[in-house]
Parts: sequence; structure tokens; C-alpha cells
Amino acid sequence: MRMARLTTSFLFFAPLCALAAALPAATTRALSLDEAIHLGLSRNPALAAIRLEAEASNADARTAEAGRWPRLTAEAGARRTDHQVLVFSDKLTAGEFTAGDFALDNLNNPDPVSHLSAALALEAPLYTSGRLRWGIESARDAAGMAQAGLHAAESDLTARITEAYFAIALARAGVLVAETSLSDARGHESVAAARFEAGAALKSDHLRARVFRLGRERDLDRR
Repeated sequence: MRMARLTTSFLFFAPLCALAAALPAATTRALSLDEAIHLGLSRNPALAAIRLEAEASNADARTAEAGRWPRLTAEAGARRTDHQVLVFSDKLTAGEFTAGDFALDNLNNPDPVSHLSAALALEAPLYTSGRLRWGIESARDAAGMAQAGLHAAESDLTARITEAYFAIALARAGVLVAETSLSDARGHESVAAARFEAGAALKSDHLRARVFRLGRERDLDRR
């Protein structure tokens, strides 16, 4: 589970880094939450693979449903030959045989003949013992499961992007607070040092101010 979270985070942040690198420094700006979500959903490789799988399942379902419709097939052909067997077959098919065609010389050395053929066939499923209906229902179920998986993956990635987005915002706010606190601590240390040098404050007050400033520096370093 830990590895899955790290992988998802990497797949999300990788396109963000690529986008930041593609933008000129002068135009780089913070992404809004909606922009971050759109970027993550459109450029996440794992989600793209799930989306393609869902599209393939939908295509399979449409193909299965098309099996219920009649199928019309048309064929046409043409040839010219003096091959003995083909000449005999073509004349027989066309009903063009004459008594002279049975002469040995004509059988062995026929004149070339031209033959045209055409066929039109209509096929329709009348009874398939439930096989066609089962195939359609199975394909529809698979498409529905793939679509549900896609929606779940999109929702999960959206939640992770939102979590990461606000975590970054919170971290930035923490850094700003730490920087402000450090600035105040430095100012307090300067005042304490000036008072100590003027004899208006104890050295311990100056040292406490320095310790406080060092503590604020450590807080900022941790962020």
C-alpha cells in the first residue's frame, strides 16, 4: 500500500514538473486546484491505460451487439483462361456447352473463354441457442466493469491530488509562518543586543534572545 501511494504521487508530480519545465520562468505560476486535477487526470500514464481499456471494452460491446443484425455480402469476379479444366468448368457453369466441345481436340486445346461471376448473400442469425445473447450480455458487463473501474481510478486520483495540493499549501503556509517568526526573533535579538551594550539589559536577556533566534532558524530548516 505504501508503494502504491508513492507510485501514484510520482505519476502525479511528474507531469507537473514537466509542465513547469516547459513554461518560461517569467510565466511560471501556481496551479489552482482545478488545474492540478485536470493536469493529473489528463497526463497520468496509469489512468490513461485504464481509460484505453475501458474504450476497448466499449468497442467489444458494440461489436457483440452488431452480431444481431443481418449481414449482406457481395462478391464479383472475372477471368479469361484457356486452361482445360477451367474452360470446361466455366462453360458448364454458364450452360454454353455444345456437342463440338466434347471433341478431343477441343477438350485438350480449348479456345480462351471469359467468365464473369457475381454473388449476393444475406445472412441473419435466426437461432443461436442463446450464444449471441450471452455474448452481448457478457460484453456489456465487461464494458460496465471497465467503466466503473475508470470512474473509481479517476476519483481516487482526484482525492490524492487534492490531498497533495492542500498538503503543499499547508507546507508553504508553515514556511511563511516560520520565516515571519525568524524575522521577529532577529529583530528581538537586535534590540536585546543594543540594550545590553547600553547597559539597560542583562547579558542573560541578550543570550535568551539569541537562543530564541537559533530555535526559529532550526524550525525553518526543518521545513
